[in-house]
Amino acid sequence: MNATPLLLFPDALVSARQRRALSQRHLAVEMQMDPSHVCALEKGRKGAVTPALLERLAKALGLSAEERAGLEWAAMHDQVVLCARDHAGEDAARMVSLGLQAQRALSTEEQQGVRALLFQLVSAKRALTSLAGGHSMSP
Repeated sequence: MNATPLLLFPDALVSARQRRALSQRHLAVEMQMDPSHVCALEKGRKGAVTPALLERLAKALGLSAEERAGLEWAAMHDQVVLCARDHAGEDAARMVSLGLQAQRALSTEEQQGVRALLFQLVSAKRALTSLAGGHSMSP
């Protein structure tokens, strides 16, 4: 199984906090919240991160616009991935995660190439399934 973490927000938050040499406790004091809440956020044990919480984190951490956008993207990523996991399972969630990360990292032209390749794979799978008389081609 893939050892890559499914959630990205916890690591993004830890990195932002550590870049500022803040402890979890200090961040919690700055945000006027219980330190256990900060710990839970960094462990990925809290659900969706709300815009209000992102605002408070950005302010307490003194994030630049670019850093804030990165933290917001990680929170959005995790929300979408958790939804995929809840509705379609761990493997689907990992595919969604990779798709989101590719969309963010690749140029428009590269994204088009990836989409074309995925379309070809799905089309080939359908054609093989059809040739097999509708039976699944799984090993």
